Amino acid sequence: MNKVKKIVFLVCVLTLILAFSGCGKSEKKDKKEETLTTNFFEESDKGFVVVYEEEFDKEYYDKAELEAMIDAEITEFNNDYAKDKAKGIVKDSFKVSGKTATLKIRFYSWEDYVTYASEYISSNRNARLFIGTYKDAVAAGFNFAGKYVSNDGSTSYDVSTTSEDAMVVFTNEGFVMELSGDVIAYNENVTVKSGKVKTSNRRENYIIFK
Repeated sequence: MNKVKKIVFLVCVLTLILAFSGCGKSEKKDKKEETLTTNFFEESDKGFVVVYEEEFDKEYYDKAELEAMIDAEITEFNNDYAKDKAKGIVKDSFKVSGKTATLKIRFYSWEDYVTYASEYISSNRNARLFIGTYKDAVAAGFNFAGKYVSNDGSTSYDVSTTSEDAMVVFTNEGFVMELSGDVIAYNENVTVKSGKVKTSNRRENYIIFK
């Protein structure tokens, strides 16, 4: 792993670890007090944005140097790995506020996210993601196994009744998502609260929306 990858690895991976550990801590509190901070914004034709946060509290940390390394890594990814080099991935924003560094990366395809996770985060993690129509999900081999509930969280849902043009998000990572459409149904590893979709880490998460 080169120097650039190591730097952004710290920004990205530790963010997800913090997000996952934060979920565990919240279970100790009253559910009414739980605050879900979105780290995944799905924006339809604009792709989706993933938010990474990390502590930036050492005197030797330099914002300009870190941002330059992030830019170099994004350029490298787009040149070597992007599905569509004309789009690839984009630094949506980078800022340091107080002792926290926040990086937002825009992905125009779920394939790029999977490649980025494998090449720059962890080749052993096997991060998975799919965003597309129900028809395409079935054609890609997703079986939608398990129990599903409708968007109210209380009524069972028959996946076979899903229209072909309905949208599907699948992932095995823990995110707090905001989607561009209304949730129709989701499986047992997913929870929905106040319009935000929370997925479970290292579980198969399916969300159907339109």
